[in-house]
Amino acid sequence: MKHMLASGLVIRDGRFLMVKQNKHGRIFWNFPGGHIEQGEIPEEACIREIEEETGYRVSIEECVSASPGKHVFIARIISGNMKLEDKLLDIAWVSESEEEKWDNKTLEILEKYKAFMDNRNEQ
Repeated sequence: MKHMLASGLVIRDGRFLMVKQNKHGRIFWNFPGGHIEQGEIPEEACIREIEEETGYRVSIEECVSASPGKHVFIARIISGNMKLEDKLLDIAWVSESEEEKWDNKTLEILEKYKAFMDNRNEQ
């Protein structure tokens, strides 16, 4: 069975909450998120993973993208304080202009987010 993932876009003052990871020998920045556990719906997994990775408790506002392997949600902080999970390297509020922190996967999600917001604003 393919792993299902859920991640969240937490945005404040035009910056995105991102975590720096080391996976499979590769160091990169990503949106907080992770595997959907058995019995969880994607929204629950997103809320749990963001809290585990960042210390923030969030509520889900909208689904930006849902594909067979991954769900991406816009999430809003409702409580908590920034706290880096032990297995992560760093945590930061990242602006779009910090090009060194973005890769093809995060840029693809960013584009989906922008298209989603443009579409929503046109309605």
